[in-house]
Amino acid sequence: MPTYTLGRRQAAPLTEHEAARLKAPLRIILPGQDDQPSSTPPLSHAAPLPVAVVHSPRGGQTTYHGPGQAVLWPVLDLKSPHHKQFTVRCYSRLLEDTTISVLRSLFGLAAFITEDPGVWVSPTSPGLLALNDPAKIAALGVHLRRHVTALGTAINIAMPSADVLSEEINPWARIVACGLEGKTVTSVAAEVDGGLQSLDSRLGNRIREEAVATFWGGELARRIGVEGVDAAAHDDVVALVTDILSRSDDATAEEVEYVKRMQRLF
Repeated sequence: MPTYTLGRRQAAPLTEHEAARLKAPLRIILPGQDDQPSSTPPLSHAAPLPVAVVHSPRGGQTTYHGPGQAVLWPVLDLKSPHHKQFTVRCYSRLLEDTTISVLRSLFGLAAFITEDPGVWVSPTSPGLLALNDPAKIAALGVHLRRHVTALGTAINIAMPSADVLSEEINPWARIVACGLEGKTVTSVAAEVDGGLQSLDSRLGNRIREEAVATFWGGELARRIGVEGVDAAAHDDVVALVTDILSRSDDATAEEVEYVKRMQRLF
């Protein structure tokens, strides 16, 4: 389900107009499906999807999660004796380095970090070349409670880029992503030669997001010194987060509501 999450730096409540804008139905059209100019209405065959707007315990401001994106939320005890231990700063760098390695290994993309959070690339897509600035290809947002991590990173696999102007098609057109004025967003499909066809040939007959998530999980495990990584279903992840929260005696109302939202979404 397409979802906007509001981080802790989103101090001011949304106005009625802002809330309505974010919650307007979204038509999911993958890059290459719509041959019309970006300023024209989307294809009629793309069914509109409802959009959720939720508050998140992560840092930062507003970002988007939805179809075409690999959302990667490791749940780790940073002080566990069963793997390498990390400070919060080092853990954030671990997520960035893992993502950079995956983008290079799977797609040959030279991703990097900047003074802003997340992972970036120098855009090659025609609509972004004129901007000259880096474009964000993966977002980062971390939450910790008693050294246990939540949230993580999200890689844009096949999503509209900033040159698609229609808010009915492009979820990024509705927000200033992560509160970074003047910055643009891109995706793997927009940056690899050959677009979606090249993307699919590299990943084989696998669902794009799941294939990337599996590779990313293996790379993270290698970096923290863990072997034997198994894939977990969505409901298993929600059950784990719910259990962690239920055993906490000082959970905030925000955290409780966030887990309830996860339960409803999955």
